Amino acid sequence: MSVLTLTRDKWRKFKDENNLSKSSFFKKADVGPQLEKFQKALDACKNTPGKKSLGKCFTEADKLETAIEKFIKLKEAKAELDEKANKQLKSWSKELGSITKSLAKLYKESGEELANEDAKNMKNQLASLGL
Repeated sequence: MSVLTLTRDKWRKFKDENNLSKSSFFKKADVGPQLEKFQKALDACKNTPGKKSLGKCFTEADKLETAIEKFIKLKEAKAELDEKANKQLKSWSKELGSITKSLAKLYKESGEELANEDAKNMKNQLASLGL
């Protein structure tokens, strides 16, 4: 699987350096909050592996990829992206696309194993509740 080099801090710095301020018009393409949702889902997937957590991670990765693509299109339409900024955004989009495909492949190939892991996690949670 590819490594995503985009972090929330890098996103903020990138937007500041390239004068890409947020406006209400770009709300549907708000990458920062979606990046946080993806990171949270990825952490949950690592901490509690299973079909449910992997599915959530895939969903959030897909939403983040869509947000980045929308952001690129909207900023291109307003002619607010220089070549360097556009190249960086497309690089992050490509990384994310690779990650999303890898997550989908893992989900498809490991479905039964992941479902068993979900069952184990649920049993452990019930046991910790004294049930």
